[in-house]
Amino acid sequence: MNDYGFPPTLLFWFALNSNGWEPDGDETYNPDDEKCGGNIHCLLDDDDYEGEKVNWNNLEHNDFDLRVWFGSDIDEDEWSDCRFHRESHITGERVCYTTEALRHA
Repeated sequence: MNDYGFPPTLLFWFALNSNGWEPDGDETYNPDDEKCGGNIHCLLDDDDYEGEKVNWNNLEHNDFDLRVWFGSDIDEDEWSDCRFHRESHITGERVCYTTEALRHA
């Protein structure tokens, strides 16, 4: 998982905190956006919103960059660098920082 962008320490965090802001399909990760990582939904001032859980088990959230999903909760330097720039045989998109990384790993 580390080679696909998820260091071991972050995996423990995901086990306990899997809620985040589901991005629109066209939002991309922006490391210069320190607050939200490129996800405009995290700017909503809604204290009652508990977030959306990432579905790691099927393809429902396969095409989301989880750095955008958790942009307001995880700092840029907590992610590891992607070492394998493979494309998914299912979506044709890159595997790093997605739920499909779990299946590849």
